[in-house]
Amino acid sequence: MATRCRDECIRKATSSSRSQPKLLLVSSDRSWEHDVNSLFSKLKFSNDRLPNADLSVKSPVTGALQQQLDGEAYLQFGLLGELQQVLLSSNELVAPFSGRCVRRDETASLLSFVHPQGLRLDVLFPNAYQQHGQGFFWHVPVDSQVQSGQPVLTIDGSRLQQWQAPVSCLLQLHDHPKFQTIHGRTGFISAADDLLYSIELKK
Repeated sequence: MATRCRDECIRKATSSSRSQPKLLLVSSDRSWEHDVNSLFSKLKFSNDRLPNADLSVKSPVTGALQQQLDGEAYLQFGLLGELQQVLLSSNELVAPFSGRCVRRDETASLLSFVHPQGLRLDVLFPNAYQQHGQGFFWHVPVDSQVQSGQPVLTIDGSRLQQWQAPVSCLLQLHDHPKFQTIHGRTGFISAADDLLYSIELKK
């Protein structure tokens, strides 16, 4: 029952509301279908500082950002598709922008940040961590409003690396028809300081 309630919270948080018809990024079909090929065709990666654009997403974590994963890495996360992996060098995770933060369970199998304008960023940890159910210390409720840079989660890196090393997570930006160009970072990023994505919207 508890899992069902949490999943329902995530479903509601990541779908648009009819009471908010002016949301900038909400399409008429009200869906959050993620077209991986479409998203990555819009991505332009850079090691340098990202340009200012219509929407900005700061990094929720600190570490070395990989542009793509190989097949073996995907299997470790129990996922398929093109996502970005971060090799973590800090135990703190913060909100990348002000909005809603919803998690599926206590082991961060799915942690979603939803911007008031509809943008959604997911953070996921490997299955090996989730199976043990330890090493995650939450600073916010299961479903809560957060401010940009607010501490959300502290992980016990020394414990997690017993089950899979190096300690890492995945970042998934959900695509939307309103996205024109997405400028993304590679290399080292700092939580709350560096931009992870800078997004240009279609006019």
